[in-house]
Amino acid sequence: ETANGALPAKAVATMTAITRNAEEGLEGDLTYQNVWNNTPKPVSPLEAVASGSVKACLDMGAMAMVVYTDVMLPATLVSKYKPPVPIVVVTTNPSVAAHCNVVSGLVPMLLDTVTTSRETMPLVINTIRKLGIADLVAGDDEADQVIVVERPGGANPMVCDTNEDSAVFKTHIIGDEAANLMKPTGYSGDHTISFCSTRIGLDNVVTPSDMVRKTKIFCTMGPKC
Repeated sequence: ETANGALPAKAVATMTAITRNAEEGLEGDLTYQNVWNNTPKPVSPLEAVASGSVKACLDMGAMAMVVYTDVMLPATLVSKYKPPVPIVVVTTNPSVAAHCNVVSGLVPMLLDTVTTSRETMPLVINTIRKLGIADLVAGDDEADQVIVVERPGGANPMVCDTNEDSAVFKTHIIGDEAANLMKPTGYSGDHTISFCSTRIGLDNVVTPSDMVRKTKIFCTMGPKC
């Protein structure tokens, strides 16, 4: 959408209100599934972690996401799956911080140096609070979980877009966990033995398979068997 005229501030404010209202109507799970279904497979290890972190954010009701990186790819991969919360990008690279301003959902946090995520997280949490993303305090009946994507190992948390550096995601719980605040929705599965999660066609049935079967088969035989 574009706009021009003599009142740029009002035009931008109007666009901001429209986009904010539009985002309120997005269904996070459906949006995620649509992106995932239309992503060519197999994905890279880095994208697998990025998509998994967004799915965890949706399933756990996290209030924010954090990505430690000095290159754009990890942050843009997380943004690609459209999490319903802002993504704070912790970086020491001014170019990455600048580019974050034009990518959906990314909020740059430029630091001079980053030691470990454990030492940096208090500063990140404080920034999340100052920006009004989340209060992250116990006892307010709101979830206080933050999903963090970082390089494994603990010494240097900055993720790079190379196979050697890879990435992991973890959860920081600052106050209350969503699972302890909200009653689970949907069918609990108390009376269900199994759920169908496969697509079976005639070709699957009639084509011989050399795969070693790992699934146990239990048959309940009725009078006509």
